[in-house]
Order: sequence, then structure tokens, then C-alpha cells
Amino acid sequence: MKLIERRRKRKPALPHNFMMYLNADQMDTYIHLKKFGWQMYFIRRPALRKHTIAVINNTGTRIGVLKQSGFFSLNPSSIKLRGLDKHPPKHE
Repeated sequence: MKLIERRRKRKPALPHNFMMYLNADQMDTYIHLKKFGWQMYFIRRPALRKHTIAVINNTGTRIGVLKQSGFFSLNPSSIKLRGLDKHPPKHE
């Protein structure tokens, strides 16, 4: 985990106040997804660009992205992952 923190300049992958990064549409979608075992995985917060909200399924095998519109995408072409098997999801 130290390597991940260094790459993020000490920013955690998922801030403790992650709900404030979601707009109303994303919040509605996230609440619906939680019923099916999906959970928040990480939020990419680049400077001067919109952030990316990523969620992961309960088995840790699929990642999706919550678009600004609230649309849920299972084929997130907007993100590149460093290794899904190396970073299992944290339970909320």
C-alpha cells in the first residue's frame, strides 16, 4: 500500500468523505448499485479535470465507472488499471 500512496502523493484512493464527490445522479446510481453488492473502489482526482468515480463488484472482478450523468459504464475506457488482482476492494 505504501507504493500506491507514494504514487498518489499521500492521497488515499478513496477519501473518507467520498460521498461529497458524487453529484445527485451519481448518488442515485451508487445507492442502486450497492443493493447488488457493488462498492466504491477509488476516485481519481486529477488537477484541473473532472474526477472519475470507480466502483467494483462484490467478487472484485469487475470495475465500472459512474459517469457525471449518473450512467453506469461496465466498459470504462476512460481509466487504465494498474492491476485489479493486486488491490482488492475495501469494504465500507
